[in-house]
Amino acid sequence: MSQQYLDYFYSRGLDEDIIKTFKLGWCNLKGKCSHHEFLPFVDNRFFNHVLFPIYNLHDDLISVSARSIDANNKNYIHTSYNKKDHLYGLNTTHFHILNSQKVYIVEGNFDLLTLYKNGIKNVVAMLGSNLSLSQVSLLVRFTNKLVLASDGDDAGFKCRRNFIEMAKKNNISFNILKLPNGYDPDSYVKKYGAQSFLKLEQKDALQRIKEIL
Repeated sequence: MSQQYLDYFYSRGLDEDIIKTFKLGWCNLKGKCSHHEFLPFVDNRFFNHVLFPIYNLHDDLISVSARSIDANNKNYIHTSYNKKDHLYGLNTTHFHILNSQKVYIVEGNFDLLTLYKNGIKNVVAMLGSNLSLSQVSLLVRFTNKLVLASDGDDAGFKCRRNFIEMAKKNNISFNILKLPNGYDPDSYVKKYGAQSFLKLEQKDALQRIKEIL
C-alpha cells in the first residue's frame, strides 16, 4: 500500500490488523487500486481516496465506499447499491454480535473501526444517516439487544429520533448510548477509552416485544 494512504489510516488511529481485517485500501491519482477486486467498483471520482469495501453477509463485495485523504473533505462517495439492505462491517462482526448477544450501531465507518480496534467488536455501521427496518431485520438474526450510538450532534439527534419512531412502530426493543455534544464514537473512545464509552449506555430505553420477523 502506498505510504501516504497508510499514513492517513495511521493518523486516524488504525493499525495494520484493522486495515487487513476490513480490507481497507486506496485508489491513487492515476486510478491504480490497492486491491484488484475493487476495480469494477471505482471510477475517476475515487482517485486519491482511501477505500472501504462493503460486503454482504456472504462476503460478496457489493460496493466500495471512498473518502478523500484531504482532511477538509469529509464526504463519502460510493458505487450504487441499496444501502438500506446492508450494514458496514456485519460480514466481519456478526460472530462477535452472536457471541455477545448485543450490537452497537454507529453511523460512520471510522466509528466502527475505532470501536473494533479498542475491543468493542460487536458493532456495525449503518451506511447512512438513518437505520432502516431492513437493516434491523439483519441484526435480529444475531441478537435482540440493539444499542444505537449515534453522534452527539444535530444529525445524530435526528437519527435517534427517527430510530425511536421506527422502533416503536415495529415493536423493537432497544437501548440508546448517548454521546456528549460534539463527540462521535470515534472521537469519544480515542479521548476517554472504550470502558467509558460503554458506560454511556442508557438502560431500558424502550422494552417491547420483539416481533420484527
